Amino acid sequence: MRNEFRSLKFAALFVCAASFGVCALLGAVPACAQNAMQIASAAPQAPQPSQPKPKALKFKGEVVSANSATITVRSAQNPKDVMSFTYAPKVKTRMLAVIQSGGYQFGDKVTVTYNPGTTVAQDISGKPSKPKNP
Repeated sequence: MRNEFRSLKFAALFVCAASFGVCALLGAVPACAQNAMQIASAAPQAPQPSQPKPKALKFKGEVVSANSATITVRSAQNPKDVMSFTYAPKVKTRMLAVIQSGGYQFGDKVTVTYNPGTTVAQDISGKPSKPKNP
């Protein structure tokens, strides 16, 4: 009697699993076909106009420190306003050449051009002073 109950329980479980699999399979086929229809009938979208390039900002001030990786500049208008900038690739090659010839010294006047929201110097203008010999 007990074996019959187990086999009946196993048969019921097998029937439930098989019917669930068939239902899942039948339910997935129309969904796949529907997605294919949506993809095929979708109208091509026109490319959206690109946003205008943000205007570069300029920071004028005096050099506090400059090395091959960064330059730190104090604002000309507010001495408490100090910014440090890393270099963009084209500025980095130029800064290495400037550093080889003595580099920017403390107090040199520079203007750093950078994009809003970043601290990467896109351009640095200003004449480096001659290095002071100790």
